[in-house]
Amino acid sequence: LTVIAPPGCILNARFPAATMSRYNTAAHIDAAISGCLAQAIPDRIMAQTGLQYTAKFYGRWPDGRAFGTMSIVGGGMGALGYKDGLTGTLFPSSASNCSVEVLEQRVPVVALEKEILTDSGGAGRWRGGCGQRVAYTLAPGQGTPVTISFSMRMIDHPAYGLLGGRSGGRGAMSLDGRALTRRDPELMDGCLVLQPGQVLRVDVGGGGGVGDPKKRDRALAASDLENEYISPDAAARDYGVG
Repeated sequence: LTVIAPPGCILNARFPAATMSRYNTAAHIDAAISGCLAQAIPDRIMAQTGLQYTAKFYGRWPDGRAFGTMSIVGGGMGALGYKDGLTGTLFPSSASNCSVEVLEQRVPVVALEKEILTDSGGAGRWRGGCGQRVAYTLAPGQGTPVTISFSMRMIDHPAYGLLGGRSGGRGAMSLDGRALTRRDPELMDGCLVLQPGQVLRVDVGGGGGVGDPKKRDRALAASDLENEYISPDAAARDYGVG
């Protein structure tokens, strides 16, 4: 195996190039390689994964003490050439999802929602893993705002499928029900200041599917429907299951 990465390219950066989001680059390279290999070894590849959401929370407790912590929420893993992708998983990282209960102990933030996103896994003979939704608000008694620093991923370009599999669901972010984009003033410099009473909702995208959805085992599609990985509409449209 030969790696060609000339000095100064994105995979071999040189000072003073910014490298804070290097994980994103590695994840996209992994997906690109798998996409190329799909033409030669279709049963040994993986569709693109819905990249995780990583947030850093900063602020001060009511008594003036400073706090800061980080929380990671996994997206849907891309389907493989022989099985479904895992739901709510970090790939290719070896990290794991952060417990919302632990987050609530470390910072004055409450998780109002944490759920699997139905229909977020890309349809295919092998279905992509589903993404997640998490909603945050400030804890009762927290009268000062909390700054949240994060990277928005898979918003414009969802995780793609392979060999006829479909893309996973897009990532999304909203503040008090209003969809946010990278150009919103609330997201200046990749940070959002969450005020008391506001609700920040984050959707982490699902993974891409592999293969023609019409070739999926009907028993697997029926199981997905029963477990609410897919909706009745998606079951009928993508898999012919009622």
